[in-house]
Amino acid sequence: MAARASIPLLQTVPSKFWSDVVAAGSLGLAGDLICQAAEGRRDVDVRRAASLALFSGAYSGGLLHVLYGYLPRWTAAVGRAAGVAALSRPSSRLHGAGCSLLDNAHCGLVYIPAYFFAVGALQGQSPGQARAALGAEWATAYASCSAFWIPYSFANFSYVAAAHRVKFVAVGNLAWSVAIDFIAHRDRAPVAAARGS
Repeated sequence: MAARASIPLLQTVPSKFWSDVVAAGSLGLAGDLICQAAEGRRDVDVRRAASLALFSGAYSGGLLHVLYGYLPRWTAAVGRAAGVAALSRPSSRLHGAGCSLLDNAHCGLVYIPAYFFAVGALQGQSPGQARAALGAEWATAYASCSAFWIPYSFANFSYVAAAHRVKFVAVGNLAWSVAIDFIAHRDRAPVAAARGS
């Protein structure tokens, strides 16, 4: 990587981080392209696709690369403080459930607002427009997020080796990107017009 050799800061970041960013960004892009096709778009909205790829790479590949190093530690700390030994053991299913619930709380409080504001900004929305979209769609997005991600994250933290968790999430994010993309853009989807309804 020529860029990595020429920029000292990039030399300090592990290649696994960049691998997670690229995998998540690529799968986020694929999710948006699937969603746009399902909406009946005749032409690809390149700005929208790029915004989803950038957000997925930065958030799901970058931030989760860091966060997933901490969630098991935080869950174990809660287990120790509460005197629940199984919650402290990374090999227990209760620990996997605890990590999944912490991750889900983060999704409602951080991920969904970040999605609406970041993707909205990348698509040219004002902060007010992004806030309005978030307000209108947060409950639907969080209910969908919880229904999908709680069991998926449970499997991730219970059965997937720590080194592969971000990529496992990136694969799940392919399906989730289609769902949240549809929720976020359903008021602008050309399905009815394209199908003559």
